[in-house]
Amino acid sequence: MEALRHIRTMRGMNQVDLAKASGVAQNTISEIELGKREARPGTLKKLADALGVEIVDFFPKGHSPLSAERALTLADSDSFRREAKGASTEELQQTALELARFTKPQNREELFRDKDNKEIHLKEAHRRVVAQERIGIINVELDERGVPSPVELVARQFNDAMTPTEESPQRSREEQEGQETA
Repeated sequence: MEALRHIRTMRGMNQVDLAKASGVAQNTISEIELGKREARPGTLKKLADALGVEIVDFFPKGHSPLSAERALTLADSDSFRREAKGASTEELQQTALELARFTKPQNREELFRDKDNKEIHLKEAHRRVVAQERIGIINVELDERGVPSPVELVARQFNDAMTPTEESPQRSREEQEGQETA
């Protein structure tokens, strides 16, 4: 990861300094910089914090590792909003669809299975709320780009399929008259 090396040297740090400041092993930093290892989101966060930058600064515009997992682990909405701005339209659409699966409430079976574990219920509820909020941020960004949200399109298609077509009063009368004359 060329940007990590660049930012680190611009800060006047060597790999050992960054390792001490971030808590990430020096050999891990070396492997990430050489492209021999893919950095996990948590590792990127530690490195970014130690360098005083945002994770998105490690990636060229449009190449941020945006994903549902990443969206759910970012600490605050503003950080996610910045990453969403730098992500490609395709990444935003894919992330929105991935996040949508986390918005589904637990079913009876899951609730019964976990009934005694309040921590699980709270974690699931928090994840649903965060996922919905992040989808909203993505939808705003996509709207600004003039692109429809895939989540809204899927929801609209589902609602259209589940909503019975309303008969017009005129059509009903015509059908009734047809039956009376027969």
